Amino acid sequence: MIIDEEFDDSIRIELIKTSQGPGYCFYGDLYRRYQIDLDNIEGRNSLHQALGRISTREHKQGRPLLSAVVVDKKNKRPGPGFFELAKTLGRYDGPLTGRKSQVFLDAELRSISDYWSTHPLPTSEDSNGNGSTSASDNTRAPFVKSAPKIEQIVLRWEEPGIKNYEDRFPISEFSEECRDERRQHVVVSPNGSSSIAKFRLTVKDRVATLDYGAFLHENRKAGMEIGIMILRFDDPDNMTVKEAYWKPPGKSQSPALLKQVVTYEPIDLPEYSPLKGQSTRADVSIKERPGQAIFRRRLRSAYGNRCCITGCDVPVCLDGAHIDQHENSSHDHPKNGLLLRKDLHALFDAGLLAIEPTGLVIHFKTEVRSFSEYNALHGRKLRGPEKRFSAYTPSPDALSRRWKKFIESENSR
Repeated sequence: MIIDEEFDDSIRIELIKTSQGPGYCFYGDLYRRYQIDLDNIEGRNSLHQALGRISTREHKQGRPLLSAVVVDKKNKRPGPGFFELAKTLGRYDGPLTGRKSQVFLDAELRSISDYWSTHPLPTSEDSNGNGSTSASDNTRAPFVKSAPKIEQIVLRWEEPGIKNYEDRFPISEFSEECRDERRQHVVVSPNGSSSIAKFRLTVKDRVATLDYGAFLHENRKAGMEIGIMILRFDDPDNMTVKEAYWKPPGKSQSPALLKQVVTYEPIDLPEYSPLKGQSTRADVSIKERPGQAIFRRRLRSAYGNRCCITGCDVPVCLDGAHIDQHENSSHDHPKNGLLLRKDLHALFDAGLLAIEPTGLVIHFKTEVRSFSEYNALHGRKLRGPEKRFSAYTPSPDALSRRWKKFIESENSR
């Protein structure tokens, strides 16, 4: 098999699609996709070498190692070559197996999901004419295009000298508590060019501290301001900035002249196609799965921050409910979700509430209809997403699967 840049670019597009959908794919999927026989050792090696080249290129452009999404079917982990490459690139310094490697893999997968959920798929316009993307265009092209801002936290500066510069973060960047973690984000200039700012991140409760001085040389070389930014948030997901402060080296902090840019527009996502099997990621000790905050935020946007059954608009009372039970990241799709008041979410998960898939009629089981509000809601029609979010309408197949269980339980009484 002759490997060329067009072949690499084709694989890269497949990996990006995977990161925006199910979250991972198997080596066997790629063998079949590119018609490589399992006995063809040369062909398999060529594909693995292409994965290495793709991740090396991503690393040089300041992006996560994209080949992390390709895993073995048995253990849902990349092969040892992935971790060896990460060590060669200076991104990882641990063993090829064990918990430390799993923690690194989890962080890399989260970074991949965050990055590519905020950027459209590259197109032929992003290429230099022969299917590859030039170094100068590769960082800039995705930001010149109109990326859907709902999937980003965008802070626009109004300070003299940096007016209209934007700091762009993945929407879940601050959703989990952390201490002194190495991170980076995109800075977009008023003319559309972009660069990378590196920082150390600490998140505690609803406050995030970003220390750009921790990477003094790299940030100065990129033309970045040096200092510490402090963000205070106004929502439980740490996605809406209430106050921002800037502390230059050796000086006291002061309010930062910036504003958050919010545009509620749906992002283009692959069709909901749930995968079977529990996730093997080490999320059990984390108070909330990495994808949960994004899942909830998408549903809040789609339903106008109102419960799709009661219309309740109190943010702390609302939850993102999965229609198909969550087993892995493929289930964190907005078509597999309903924005519900917390008590209704509990009833839904307990099988005491379901939605009839044909007419979208709300049904409660008899034992909970003794409560007058639930009895009054019984038989009403589910409120769908706002018009511009029609692509997030609940999956009829997922509703049917849930409805079937509900009816079977009712008939067994």
